[in-house]
Amino acid sequence: MASRKDLKKDIKFVSVELISECYVRFIFNPGLEKEINDIVMEINKLNYDTVTRINHTDGKSNPKITKAYYKKLKADYENGMKTILTKLESIKIA
Repeated sequence: MASRKDLKKDIKFVSVELISECYVRFIFNPGLEKEINDIVMEINKLNYDTVTRINHTDGKSNPKITKAYYKKLKADYENGMKTILTKLESIKIA
């Protein structure tokens, strides 16, 4: 398993890249400010929730529980990102 520090850095990197993409789309579509801001807020919320879950790992003493916890964390993060990417892709660059 990767270290928690590296995992948090990776999550932050992905979040920053997605927020950058949101602002690029905002530059080309200034009329969609509300939709883009909603997506940015959703990215920030997913980032915060995921990092908080990493900081408070269940079953630290039992490796099986810890492994299952991180598998669920990864699945939840991927599902959240898929939802956000779907919304972001629906905003066309004019």
